Amino acid sequence: MLLWSSMLACSRSAEVAPAEASAAERRPHELTVDCRGGADYAALVDAVHDAHGGDLITVAPCTYFGTVDLDGKALRIVSTGGPDVTTIAATPGKAALRAHGGESTRALVSGFTLTGGGGPGVPGGIDVEMSALRVEHAVVTGTQGSHAVHGRSADLVLVDVRIEGNVSEDEATIDAQRGYLLLVDSSVTCGAEPHGVQIDHGAFLVDRTDVSCPGANSVYNLHSAGRIQRSNLVGRVWWVGEDSGDEMIVETTWMHGGLLDERGTLELRNSIVTGAPLVLDLAGTSSILENNVFRAIPGCAIDGASSFMQVRNDAFFQVGRRFCGADASDGGNLDVDCRHVDPQNGDWRLQPGSPCIDAGYTGSDPDVDGSRNDIGVHGGPMTQSGGW
Repeated sequence: MLLWSSMLACSRSAEVAPAEASAAERRPHELTVDCRGGADYAALVDAVHDAHGGDLITVAPCTYFGTVDLDGKALRIVSTGGPDVTTIAATPGKAALRAHGGESTRALVSGFTLTGGGGPGVPGGIDVEMSALRVEHAVVTGTQGSHAVHGRSADLVLVDVRIEGNVSEDEATIDAQRGYLLLVDSSVTCGAEPHGVQIDHGAFLVDRTDVSCPGANSVYNLHSAGRIQRSNLVGRVWWVGEDSGDEMIVETTWMHGGLLDERGTLELRNSIVTGAPLVLDLAGTSSILENNVFRAIPGCAIDGASSFMQVRNDAFFQVGRRFCGADASDGGNLDVDCRHVDPQNGDWRLQPGSPCIDAGYTGSDPDVDGSRNDIGVHGGPMTQSGGW
């Protein structure tokens, strides 16, 4: 019996040993890339090809030619010098960065300029489908394709990404379809396309981001649930909901170009609307507009309001009239100049003695200092100057 036990133990040891060795070989490695030599690889595409999921690829400053296709591997690709000195120049007819192989949320690309990509029906900068990808500290520029950034059924996270100087042949600079988009600490500048950020049947969060699309739509939300906060949007926000159960929250955001809400429920708090009205077309009856500033709007500030809505503690200044349609005032609204520091240049802080200090709805969350909510983007717990 003892002999049999010893033989069985040896047999199990022999069986396990190769598996353990194989597991050790699969532990994440660090690969280095430098086009000038002296690293593991001179070409970034070669390092990506040879790497395994979980590996870290550190990349020295240079311009690296060829599309980076993660090919299903959750790699971390990080430049050592940042996007000003490290560029990925796409293979002609492809996006500069591509993830189509089911990459997990561990996939990360950081510190690059992505340029030169795209083609008919092909995104130019970032192309993610049925996969997850986080891109941070990056620039997308000089692309010409269907979109600068495209995600379909994707988990796409963009942090500190500047998107400018691109030509998008389809409708949007960023196109996110049936997935999730997180856009934080970033900036988007439109070309001739009608939409800056387009979200189609998905979910999204836009936070601390500037979108500039004069004469177009800064954000186009089609049947998606999401939130915009602490952002500056030049160009109309257009939201199409499927029914009144769809909800979009906009908080502490400056919208120069107004907002069109079709059939959705809107919560607009501590924001500033200038240049064009807030238009509500068959919007949800439970929409809430509170602690906002409507300023410099010819004609009606709010068009299509319902008497069932709650419009309270908003400030109206240099507008033709508050409402077209039903008077949805729910108390506390003011016809005053909030006396912002420099509205012409987007400084929406309140000067001392402003009538909008401590004038927000008493049921709203207080300012970060515990005082009553101030009207505008620097009021409430999530302000453009801090907060949550």
